[in-house]
Amino acid sequence: MTKEKIQLVRGMRDLIFDEAEKIVKIINIAREISNSYGYREVIPPTIEYYNLFAEKSGYEIQKRMYAFEDLSGRKVALRPEGTPSIARIFINELQALPKPVRLSYFINVFRYDEPQKARYREFWQAGFEHLGSSSILADIEIIKLCYDIFERLNLKDVKIKLGNMDLIKRLLMKSSIEEKDLPYYLHLIDKKNFEEIKNNLKTSNKGKDLYEILLQLSQLKGNIEEKFSEASKILSKHEDLINLLNSFKDEVIIISSLFNVELDFSFARGIEYYTGIIYEYYHEGLEVAIGGGGRYDMLIEYYGGPRTPATGCALGIDRIALIFKNEEQIKQKKCLVYLTEVNKETMNYALSFLNEIRKFKLIVNFDTSNRNLSESLKYALKEKYDFFIIIGLKEIKNQTITIRNLHKKEQNEISLNNLAEWFSKNV
Repeated sequence: MTKEKIQLVRGMRDLIFDEAEKIVKIINIAREISNSYGYREVIPPTIEYYNLFAEKSGYEIQKRMYAFEDLSGRKVALRPEGTPSIARIFINELQALPKPVRLSYFINVFRYDEPQKARYREFWQAGFEHLGSSSILADIEIIKLCYDIFERLNLKDVKIKLGNMDLIKRLLMKSSIEEKDLPYYLHLIDKKNFEEIKNNLKTSNKGKDLYEILLQLSQLKGNIEEKFSEASKILSKHEDLINLLNSFKDEVIIISSLFNVELDFSFARGIEYYTGIIYEYYHEGLEVAIGGGGRYDMLIEYYGGPRTPATGCALGIDRIALIFKNEEQIKQKKCLVYLTEVNKETMNYALSFLNEIRKFKLIVNFDTSNRNLSESLKYALKEKYDFFIIIGLKEIKNQTITIRNLHKKEQNEISLNNLAEWFSKNV
């Protein structure tokens, strides 16, 4: 009976060669830039207690978690995002540090989404969290950090969509929506599913008002000043929301003076713990956001820590990889080393100079296949090696190597003393 072929779990991917190298390069650039901003890296565990995410990460994430019981019967989950883990780490390990605390992380996360382009069940995030400051400067610092990453990756014309979660939450509360139902309605607003909001609240006059307000806010056109003017008219019956709007306007004017901003008053991220300004990054090469974040001033206190204002952002590494063209990638030249006899003498001789060759950023392989010389040379040509090195007793005796430049079809016997000079001219 033939065994069934081992399949990849649906929604997961094997990142092979160029795909893997692209992910690693993006992470390395994000790490380098965040380090230059003073962000210190943490590596949280892949598995956390289920409640860490279930209580504040939002309706959709709660429904999409990989959750299970461990062998001791404790309900745990594969992390669906990074910020709650950062809050836990801060409370348990870092709250005594001088504020603000700047943290970064580069992690894989898991959500049981329907697999499609730019949406996977395991994906990678680069996260940046600024803990202990309520200043708009903290938000701008993280936004600028991300734009520096985009610039290094040569991603041009990245737009930032801005909204305010406090505005959306207060509107929901004014419509007699109970706090326990907030995550669901935030999810609907995040998906722009206003019709379902209307259907759910059709028996309530306040619900009808909410629907009309959200619909009008979502249809605002014009520049930032015009949108704020129209939003003030729409919310004119709610003095507290007008005050919030004026405060938000000050923040938006500052941010829009620095970045390419699209303002959307009906924008809500599906994550419940956001408390103020929220944003997402968009690039013309992809229809979905390549990152997003915002302010979460109550999360740490909710988990039992001290009141700590905080702001943060996560970039979708996999989505950025879809639009990132690794133009700086330079094809490394390759060298195949053939030993006419495999023994202690030839091995020691070869190993004595291979490190010298690798200084020229060459990929250097031994031919380990037991081919004869002619077959090995054919293989090197087929696999597009640049150089073919022969080492035998003659070369050891003369303290040389025989090297063939496979592009120029030239073969020379080079003294070990002249090896560096030859490679510096030919690589």
